[in-house]
Amino acid sequence: MKRGGLFDQLIRTYALILLITMMILSAMLYQLMQSYFYNETENVLLDRGREINLILNDYQNKVISSDVLTYELQSIDRSTNTRIWVVDTRGVIFTETGPIGERFGGIRLTEGEIKNVLNGQTVVKRGYFGGRFKMPMLTVGIPITTEKGITGAIFMHSPIRSITQTMMGVFHLVLFSAIISVITAAVLIYFASRRISIPLVQMGRAATDISSGNFDIQLDESRNDEIGELAHALNLMARDLGNLENMRSSFVANVSHELRSPLTSIRGYITGILDGTIPGEDREKYLNVALQESKRLTELINDLLDLTQIQSGQQPLNMTEFDINEVIRITVIKLEYRLNGKGIDFIPRFENDTLAVYADKARIEQVVYNLMDNAVKYSAQGCSIWVRTFKNKGKAYISVKDNGSIIKQEDLQHVFERFYKGDKARTDTSSGLGLSIVKSIIDQHGESIDVRSKEGDGTEFVFTLKAI
Repeated sequence: MKRGGLFDQLIRTYALILLITMMILSAMLYQLMQSYFYNETENVLLDRGREINLILNDYQNKVISSDVLTYELQSIDRSTNTRIWVVDTRGVIFTETGPIGERFGGIRLTEGEIKNVLNGQTVVKRGYFGGRFKMPMLTVGIPITTEKGITGAIFMHSPIRSITQTMMGVFHLVLFSAIISVITAAVLIYFASRRISIPLVQMGRAATDISSGNFDIQLDESRNDEIGELAHALNLMARDLGNLENMRSSFVANVSHELRSPLTSIRGYITGILDGTIPGEDREKYLNVALQESKRLTELINDLLDLTQIQSGQQPLNMTEFDINEVIRITVIKLEYRLNGKGIDFIPRFENDTLAVYADKARIEQVVYNLMDNAVKYSAQGCSIWVRTFKNKGKAYISVKDNGSIIKQEDLQHVFERFYKGDKARTDTSSGLGLSIVKSIIDQHGESIDVRSKEGDGTEFVFTLKAI
């Protein structure tokens, strides 16, 4: 895979997404954990404060001694890593716990530090508590309540560092788990990106091969997703382009052959006349043959131009309403001389005298003429031709049937192809494009045409038009 290709772009994109996601999640997780641990510590200190309040009530009621009081306070200190101050109503610390070198017994707190607690409020602060501590503390102050009312305050100081250490321990554990998850995700993304990029690279190479004229490709279509659908589309396109190229080559070869035959004849006759090979009394005869060959050549070129213009859409349809039965009657008049010459019996079978359709009249006249001309051409002396029209579910059906020679079953699917050499698809005196032109005109109208041929029943062409 080339550097900077789709695979590298996918990896970089996924890596950037993971990095941004990790940063956002880490920041949010840190804030959430900080809030959680501070709130939990505050709740623990409040619970211990209420417990100390009960112990102080027992002490004031002389239920326990001062030694028991000190022991209980020190037990709470050790279990919660909290320094405890018991303050009287004057703000003087008369009982405390903590290291011997950091005792504040007898110190009087300021009015701002004690006032709100003595008024019955619970106070929560973070900091150095007036500079009395060397490290930041989470301080919770609650009033001491007895039967006589508020008799003092309890201040509990928990080092923020210990809270942070606990929080960071959990945070690091979660972060480590997240990193393991990211690494796992990165490995999965790597293989997923390869699974996406490798088929696309193969498709790119296949597209290059197709553009170079190599249509013999086969991509894996087994994936049940958009990539599998794309591979199927490319395979189908390659097959269609290959078929189209074969048709193009065959078409060029056929056109070359069809053009060469009359040109060779014309050249041969003219050369024979000029060099005296053809005697004078036969010149008119062979000039007439050359004329007929030139007419055949003109017919072929005109048919080719018509077919090309129709299939390329250079001749847009001029849609009008007209009577298809009248078109058939006019066509019979045009072919009357040939019908009589072969003793062919024309049998019309119209459901109604008129059948209005919406189509390009000139083009449909060409379709009807080609089909009837084809029927006359391949009908033997004394045969019959039936033309039937009827209407069904908004469609007009036009059938042209003869009881002449049939088309072999293996040739039926090819009769509308240009220059197809079936028993009844063309002859040496036809351009071989009549039925191709018919099919192209009907397709341009968005309608359908079918052919049936069976021994003893003859050959029938049926096409549809929009009925009015």
